Amino acid sequence: MACPDPRSPTEIFMSAPILITTWPFGLAANEAAWPALDAGGHGLDAVCEVCHHVELDMEVDSVGLGGLPDSSGQMSLDACVMQAPGLVGAVCAYSHSPHPTQAARLVMEQSPHVLLAGAGADSFAREQGLGPRSPLADSARARFEAWRSRGGGPGESHDTVASLALDRHGRLAGACSTSGSAWKLAGRVGDSPIPGQGLYVDPEAGAAAATGLGELAMGSSVSFLAVEAMRRGEPPAVALELALERVRAAHSLDAAEQLAMVALTPDGRWGHATLRAGYETAVRSSAGAELRAPEPLMTEA
Repeated sequence: MACPDPRSPTEIFMSAPILITTWPFGLAANEAAWPALDAGGHGLDAVCEVCHHVELDMEVDSVGLGGLPDSSGQMSLDACVMQAPGLVGAVCAYSHSPHPTQAARLVMEQSPHVLLAGAGADSFAREQGLGPRSPLADSARARFEAWRSRGGGPGESHDTVASLALDRHGRLAGACSTSGSAWKLAGRVGDSPIPGQGLYVDPEAGAAAATGLGELAMGSSVSFLAVEAMRRGEPPAVALELALERVRAAHSLDAAEQLAMVALTPDGRWGHATLRAGYETAVRSSAGAELRAPEPLMTEA
């Protein structure tokens, strides 16, 4: 697909490319996307490739084909891609295939809209030539049946994949993909497909993305909040901590509620933050691949 550029030609410059992806499974996904990005490819292609890779990873039970269904046994997926406030596309309650990121990109590039939902999103993907494939794997169906036989229980798994990239031409891009919390109520949509909540990119100020319990991110529009803090001059890590502190102040958090964030500036500075321990960020640059854990803002008593 052609990648629209939100900047004028005079703003194009050479940068050191970098990929920032949530969670340890981002290491392998970053490696899949890195060669093209390092060779001068578009950041949007890179973040979409990262998400595509995780969407096929059966070890990740909160994204794509490895994801777990809702409380009715149905699978619904959410995704967003973004380059700028005027270049964003998303789908929610999507079930046409395990690759909602592909559909979200088509919404951005081939429609006048930002967000398509449910049957409409599925129909649009079909019209755009995306082949159908059930996003509910046999292993996920078996886990659902076991959960139902135990009489149900609270939701679990909210490890959204979110990826931010800066390419050699100075273009920022972001993408996120999720199947949402396991056993969620049918119809539930989290933060991932909502611009400003799970993901926000402004080519002048920076990019930010969230992973964790979507309801926490949605209440404070954390990604938009972090990008606006970077616009005011805050370093990425500080901007993210400000956003997470807003969440902590607004909610009575129990031990299972987690939210983590990543951010990237147009000049290649990046940061991460997390409410609780257990989160790690996968980073890929010309210096190599690494996994880093931010200091948690909250410690357990």
